[in-house]
Amino acid sequence: MVLLTFYVLFFLFFGYRTWQRNLIYSDTDLFYERLSKSESPYASYGYGYKARVAIEQGRWEEAIVPLKTANAINPKSHMIYDRLGLYYFQKNDFGKAISNFRKAYDTCPYKSSKHLVKVAMTESHTGDYAQAAQTYERIQ
Repeated sequence: MVLLTFYVLFFLFFGYRTWQRNLIYSDTDLFYERLSKSESPYASYGYGYKARVAIEQGRWEEAIVPLKTANAINPKSHMIYDRLGLYYFQKNDFGKAISNFRKAYDTCPYKSSKHLVKVAMTESHTGDYAQAAQTYERIQ
C-alpha cells in the first residue's frame, strides 16, 4: 500500500511538472520571460529576445534596458552588439552605432560581413564617404 501511494504521488508530480514544462515551451514569450529571470548562463537570450521583439514592433525605448542587461550578462554576443548598433542608429547616435557594429564583427565567431556592411552604411549616412569606401574594400 505504501509503495502504491508512492507511485501515485510520483506520477502525479511528474505529470504536473511535464504539463508545466509543455505550457512554458509552447508559449514563446513566456519561455523567454522565464529564461531571462533565471540564473541560467543563457538568460541573455531571454533579454535579447525581449529586445528583438521591442525593436520589431518599433518600441525602441523599451529595447535598450534588455539590450544592456543582455550585454552585461554575455559581453561576447555579436547579436546583442548588432541590436545595440541598430538602436543607436535609430537614435541618431552614429558614433555609438558604428562602435557597436564593429564590436559585433569582432565578436562574431564566423566574422560575418553583414556587420561591416552596417558600419559602412552608417559611415555613408554620416557623410564619411572615404571611410565608408575603405570599409567596403575591407569587405571584399
